[in-house]
Amino acid sequence: LFVTMTDDQLVTGGIITPTTPAYVFNYVGLGSENFFQDNSLINKTVIGAFKDGTSKEIIFVGLPDDGQVLYEPLLGKFTFGVEFAQGEKCQIQYI
Repeated sequence: LFVTMTDDQLVTGGIITPTTPAYVFNYVGLGSENFFQDNSLINKTVIGAFKDGTSKEIIFVGLPDDGQVLYEPLLGKFTFGVEFAQGEKCQIQYI
């Protein structure tokens, strides 16, 4: 299951965020890369990371395995344990 939302769209269900709205960033894999980064993701509080609809554990140090994603806040960079296939979708939810 992959929920389709446009970039910067307000998340209105699922996770309660009492002090601020939540937003999404979508990425579509080019094929064979295992990371992406974007200036709009610098220093965000990430509340969810999904790759082809599967939730990934967010880590901040170390090397990610296939169930994890490494988030480097100062770079706005997300590194996955498995490379993207062409057209594979990723969604980052953040506040």
